[in-house]
Amino acid sequence: MKWISVKDKLPEHKRNGFSKKVVVFTEYGNYHMTNYDFEHERWCHPTYTDTITHWMPLPEPPKER
Repeated sequence: MKWISVKDKLPEHKRNGFSKKVVVFTEYGNYHMTNYDFEHERWCHPTYTDTITHWMPLPEPPKER
């Protein structure tokens, strides 16, 4: 999977107004798992303020647990 710039594209919009969870990369080199809130046009994560620059879909979970 490749990183997608938030300048180029946002995650796919779902019926509930949010995207699926994705991995995001911030301007300070931090990684987080979150989703995008299309109603409020912002990323959903209460504890950080650094700017998200890129995102990528989560990988498929393992078939066996």
